[in-house]
Amino acid sequence: TRVVGGRSGLRHARRVGGRWVPAPPGRTWPAAWRGADLVHLAGLDLPPPRRARFVVTVHDLSPLVYDDEGALPPWFDEVAAHAETILTPTAFTASELGRLRGIPPERVTVFGGAPALEVAGAQPLTPEELGQLGIRAPFVLRTGGYTQRKNVPLLLQAWQGVSEGTL
Repeated sequence: TRVVGGRSGLRHARRVGGRWVPAPPGRTWPAAWRGADLVHLAGLDLPPPRRARFVVTVHDLSPLVYDDEGALPPWFDEVAAHAETILTPTAFTASELGRLRGIPPERVTVFGGAPALEVAGAQPLTPEELGQLGIRAPFVLRTGGYTQRKNVPLLLQAWQGVSEGTL
């Protein structure tokens, strides 16, 4: 197994017992794919291989909907046109591929999301431990960014209802 990519690729290669082929985002060379029966582009960081068969995972199309989400890479249309299969973690992303890019549903496979990230040995804090940190119920732990699609203003509005007991 060859894993082509940046530092995260190195970590993945070690986990799966594969060989790491370094490649900065957006650049690779034909030799990286040489001899591969099938290449899986786990995201859109690298352009597609020219001569190897490939599948691609598309996690979302948020740059096409929200102007604060960056942009799709310039090779997106090439990837979408030539991938043997487009994999997505959700039915929503599959439908967006059709709605926003005209990709027929038979070219898309929804595989479902991965299990939630677990931190080895981590246990939830007890109410007493939370109290020692100054955290009292009710509370919300929100992770993620602050782009438009995360809709933090709606979370804050809902939280006001929780704290007032109206929800």
